[in-house]
Amino acid sequence: MSLQDGSDPRVIPGHDPATGRFQRGFRGAYRTRQEAVKQRLEALQTAYKARSAADIALLSIAAIHLVDAEKARNRVNRVRATNAAMRALREIPRQPETPEPIDEVLRGVR
Repeated sequence: MSLQDGSDPRVIPGHDPATGRFQRGFRGAYRTRQEAVKQRLEALQTAYKARSAADIALLSIAAIHLVDAEKARNRVNRVRATNAAMRALREIPRQPETPEPIDEVLRGVR
């Protein structure tokens, strides 16, 4: 192996160095993506007011599109996924911003 070939395939999890293929049943990349979608969905649920099951479904679709946009290598696919997420999020109202407590406002005045 030369230095021009890139990373060593033996260090890839779930990779069989004898055959050069991934091992059957390896689902590490799938689990990593599902965790990223889950974290993004939780962040969206705190930012948006999901009132119905349809709103939650739109939030989950938007979370999937936003994760796809993060992972996309192609600029066209990245913009397409971001626009699809924004179209889904347009239908859901945002959480109202919480006003600052009066103590914090008065502390800044003094």
